[in-house]
Amino acid sequence: MSISVSTPVSTTLVDAPPELICIDGEFYRRHKFGGGLVAVTAKVAPSAYVDRRAMVRGHAVLLGTARLFGEAIAEDHAVLGGMTTLRDRARVGGEAILISGVIVREDAYVGGKTCLEGPIVVEGKAQVIDVNLRGRLTLR
Repeated sequence: MSISVSTPVSTTLVDAPPELICIDGEFYRRHKFGGGLVAVTAKVAPSAYVDRRAMVRGHAVLLGTARLFGEAIAEDHAVLGGMTTLRDRARVGGEAILISGVIVREDAYVGGKTCLEGPIVVEGKAQVIDVNLRGRLTLR
C-alpha cells in the first residue's frame, strides 16, 4: 500500500487530534524530519529521516540515523538502525533487524526473523526472509 501526498486523507473520529491521520484504521503523525507518516504505535528517533511519501507502520522502530526515502515502508516489529537506508518501494517487516549500513532498495523485501549487519545491499525484487547475514554482500 502506498499513499500519495496529493491524496486527501482524513479521520472520521470527532475526538481525534487534528495532527493525526487515519489510514486503514491505523493512526499516523507526520515525522518532523522529512514529513513521512509514522504510526502512533511505532518508535522513530528524532534523528531518523522519514521521507514525505514513506511510512513507518505497526510497531516498527527506527533508531539513530536510519533513513526511509521514496515510498519505502518499515512495518510490523522491524528494527532499523546504524545508517540503514530504505529506498524506492522497499519494505522491511516481520521481526527483521537491520544495522550497520544495510541498504534495501527498489522492490526488495526483508522480513521474518532476519538479521542483517552491513554493509549489505538488498535490491531488485529480492525477498530475504528468516536469515542471519553479516559482511559485504549484495542480494538480488
